[in-house]
Amino acid sequence: MIIISVDFNSNKKTLAMVETMLKADSNCCFVIVDNSPTSSLVTESFKSSMTELGLDVCLLNANEESLKPAALNNKLIVLSGHGNIGFGGGMNLATDFVNANFPVDILSNEIICLINPDVNVLSVNEGAIARLIEKNGRKALVGPSYRSRLGLIDSPYHYYGVVSGLIYMRPWRLRRQYLCGGCIFFHHSQIAHIKFDDKRYFLYWEEVDLQMDLMSSGWVLDHCKEVEISHEVGGTMPSREFALENFGKSRYLFFVKHHNWASVLCIVLTTILTALKFVLTGKAGCGKALLVGLSNGIISEANS
Repeated sequence: MIIISVDFNSNKKTLAMVETMLKADSNCCFVIVDNSPTSSLVTESFKSSMTELGLDVCLLNANEESLKPAALNNKLIVLSGHGNIGFGGGMNLATDFVNANFPVDILSNEIICLINPDVNVLSVNEGAIARLIEKNGRKALVGPSYRSRLGLIDSPYHYYGVVSGLIYMRPWRLRRQYLCGGCIFFHHSQIAHIKFDDKRYFLYWEEVDLQMDLMSSGWVLDHCKEVEISHEVGGTMPSREFALENFGKSRYLFFVKHHNWASVLCIVLTTILTALKFVLTGKAGCGKALLVGLSNGIISEANS
């Protein structure tokens, strides 16, 4: 299995993710994108920890014209030197690297996992994942079960509400399903389709955008109950304000792209009301960040 992850100043969480993944499935190759703008993911401590896990670290500069790893034999590859290019940009860098350096004709039956650094892997069954993918003609994204801190098991499916239209002037609310982006599996042969093409997204909603595009061309979403993870949502964010600003921008862009004006209006109003709630509860910084994100989304859409 090829594991792809994007790191942002969180090498302790990345180390924990790698360690738990190896305990669940020792036959893994890791491709980590280092989005840290200043400090490097690969410290001496990080290298030492990886060595203790039996992994060799191959550090590559993503700005070089050609990425030539000694790397098909290295078990952990770190792409760095490009600064912070966001979640989608980092995933694109990694999938392009895998596509170029791990040819499909050589690794014809490989499963690829996109995973966040703040995920701990509790169990993996690669055979079960492969069967679900093959059942759907390889045009499938598969998510694991999620275990909460209380030990409760949940499916990978998340939902968001939209307004589909006005019926006798009444909003009709629908729910759209997608897979949580914390951990997603797909077949190596389909890697060319896993592209985060809208560069206006920096963080949040880009994986939902990708899933909507794929489902419109016949892909399916599936749930592998034989795989379990735990996910510390937002565990790699530098601050809550940073997360809210990016969330506000990305959600607006997503709804403009995929839904009608009534849904977009509802998102704008919801964002304003949520920001007001933050202010009234003494969290003015969070409210401001959400509104700044919304404004950035409106500007970005207007300029596109």
